[in-house]
Amino acid sequence: MDCFVNSRILCLGRVTYFGCHKGFKVLPRRVRTYRQACVHTLSCRNCSSNQYSLNRRDLMKALLVVSVAPVLSAVPAKATHNFKLTGQYEQDVRNMVESLRMACDLQRDTPEHDTTVQRIRKQMSDFVSFYRRNPNVAGSPSFSTIYTAINTVAGHYTTFGTEYPIPEKRKTRLEQQFKDIERAVSRGR
Repeated sequence: MDCFVNSRILCLGRVTYFGCHKGFKVLPRRVRTYRQACVHTLSCRNCSSNQYSLNRRDLMKALLVVSVAPVLSAVPAKATHNFKLTGQYEQDVRNMVESLRMACDLQRDTPEHDTTVQRIRKQMSDFVSFYRRNPNVAGSPSFSTIYTAINTVAGHYTTFGTEYPIPEKRKTRLEQQFKDIERAVSRGR
C-alpha cells in the first residue's frame, strides 16, 4: 500500500523525492504533479501497513475536542459591538464612515486596539452583506465608493494584520473617498 499520510513531493533539480510522515525516498523519474507521484511511487518501506493507526497526538486532540466542545456550546455568545444597522441607508453610511475614520486614526499603542479592529471588521462585514443585496442602494455612487473604502481597509487588515496602522498615503486616499461618500449621500445619490 502507498502511504499518503502527510505526503510531500520535493523536486530538487532532476531528482524527485516523495515523502510521507516517516521519511523521504527517491523516485525513479521526475514527476511534476502529486498525481504522477502517486502513480510512480512504490509502497513506502518506512510505513506500517496500517496507515490509519492512531498515535498519541491524535488521541489527545480528539479527547480535547470531546471535552471542550460541550463547555463552549453552553456559554452564550456575547455581542462585541454596539453597531446596529437601522435600515436607513443615509444614517448607516454616516455611521460606517465614522467607524472607518476611527480605523484610520488607530495607532499601534491605542488601548484595546485589537478589540476595536475586530469590531470595525464586523461592522464592515455587516454593512456590506446587508446593503449589497438592496437593488435601490447597490448601484448608487455612494455605495460603490463606500464599498471601495471598506475593501481598502479590510484588505489592509488582511494583508498586514490588525496591529499595523493604516499608512498615510492610504489615509489620504480614504479621506478623499469619505468626502465623496458624504457629498453623494447629501445629494441623495
